[in-house]
Amino acid sequence: MRGPASILLFIIMLFVQSFCTYGQETPDFIYHIVKNNESALQISQFYNVPVDSIRKWNYLDRNYRVIEGMKLIIKGRNSKYQNNTVTGKSRLIDSRQEPKTTTVKVNPPIKFSLTVKQTATDNKQTTTDKLTPIIEQPVTNKSTLLVKQTPSDTISSKEKLTTEKGLAQVLDNSKKSVKDALTDSLLTTDQPVFLPIYSDPIKNESRSTFFEKVLYYYFKSNYLIKFIIFLNLLFLISSIILAIWLLSRRLKTEYIEFKKTKCQDRYRDFITDWLYEEHIPSVPVSLIKELKDKVFRDVFTTELLSLHNNLTGESAEKLVELFHLAGFKKFSIQKVHRPFWHLKAKGFRELAQMKIKENFMIFKYLNSGNVTLSIEAQLAWIQLNPDDPLSFYDDPNVKLTEWGQLNLLLALKKSGRIPDFGRWLKSMSKSVSLFALKMAGIYKQFDNVDLVTQRLDDSDRDIRREAICALGKMALPSHTTVLQQLFPKEELENKIEIIRSLIMMSEFSSIPFFEEVLLKETDINLRILSAKGLVSLGDTGKEKLDSIFLEADPILKKIIIHAKDNRI
Repeated sequence: MRGPASILLFIIMLFVQSFCTYGQETPDFIYHIVKNNESALQISQFYNVPVDSIRKWNYLDRNYRVIEGMKLIIKGRNSKYQNNTVTGKSRLIDSRQEPKTTTVKVNPPIKFSLTVKQTATDNKQTTTDKLTPIIEQPVTNKSTLLVKQTPSDTISSKEKLTTEKGLAQVLDNSKKSVKDALTDSLLTTDQPVFLPIYSDPIKNESRSTFFEKVLYYYFKSNYLIKFIIFLNLLFLISSIILAIWLLSRRLKTEYIEFKKTKCQDRYRDFITDWLYEEHIPSVPVSLIKELKDKVFRDVFTTELLSLHNNLTGESAEKLVELFHLAGFKKFSIQKVHRPFWHLKAKGFRELAQMKIKENFMIFKYLNSGNVTLSIEAQLAWIQLNPDDPLSFYDDPNVKLTEWGQLNLLLALKKSGRIPDFGRWLKSMSKSVSLFALKMAGIYKQFDNVDLVTQRLDDSDRDIRREAICALGKMALPSHTTVLQQLFPKEELENKIEIIRSLIMMSEFSSIPFFEEVLLKETDINLRILSAKGLVSLGDTGKEKLDSIFLEADPILKKIIIHAKDNRI
């Protein structure tokens, strides 16, 4: 949307510029309105500028034709006449002025003297021109045309020199005599005099291109307009680049998907045949050459790892053998050394499943700031170091997330080797201590009961709650008294966990405790859990509830009914 809007705004600005000059700096030029019977020569004489420059500024034709009412641009001159009019008469020149000589280079080795006499009268002006040849020594490559203005009466006012034909005749007859050139050059005409003096050479130039107009508009505009144009061009160029990039990316993605679809089924069939059929202990050369392509190799590796993840024993070992025979080991190591985290994570997974030990690179990312990369490195470490899978927990800076703890638990179950978590129950890392307490309770490591009990006095609320849960999972009757004594000191969440742990222990010694909580606590959740604790103790607990029900208030009766409902 930004690109089309920028283009539309840019076109509107050019359209407005064609009708007004707002925003442009005032250049050194003036406008002249052509009057009746004015010619380009008269205007050039009036403003003291070359006539061919007026043609170039205003795109006149070769005949310098102007039309009455035409608006002409005159640059580089400030006329002393402020009324911006031309009278049709040339400015008067004092006959006492010194002769002016102008030299122009032409091809023929001939010199001419052009004599112009201007006499001022009251209301009239007479101009007589004479072109007199001056013969000098010829020059090899270039010669000079000397145009000299002197007072003279040698030629009448009707004998005028036309540049268009006379100078052309001189150029075309450079080898003729001076007399013949002069005869061809002097013609009688009533048209205005055109002096063969050119300040700006006439070139065969076409109309300005769109790009030239844009540049002219840009350089003649003020800073605000330049800034707006710059922003429009920037947005336009960036939109074009972005469109090209998106198009190329989409085409590339579609091409990769086409290649994956083309080879996926074929590779899956090959891997299945490798597992369940007899084969030679080598991979076909044609397949190895094909797998040099990155897309084909990624598809083959993905299919192999996916199948290996669901297999164990001899079948899994065959897939590991196929991985190494195909030469994929070096590519997995290269992924680990790549700067992109998703490639590193994929490399760690391949190393772990294919039993490729690169402990140094994995150890560097065990505590990475990228959570996903850290989890993949920890899972790879567990699989590649079965003798001491959780040795990285010794680092006090290790941080574990809930998702990471779940993945580590699954990896430990799959490996079949459960370490002694008492080693990390007093870890300086809070996340490691919580995970160790949780694992000690799940795997009922009774040897670590004393260490777990010590964490009940920890200053951290989360660690105390996890220690309470661990004791409840171990269900040791000897620790019911400890939990009952801890109950009044704890917060509501930890009180709930204490009652749940006592329910799991199922000790009749807890009946007075449950009764006291049911009658004295104000929190509904604690009272419901206490009633359920009495129900869990069997007939003894239920009889106690019935006796309490007889003297209970309406709320307590509802709690007891709720606790006895087996559907809840």
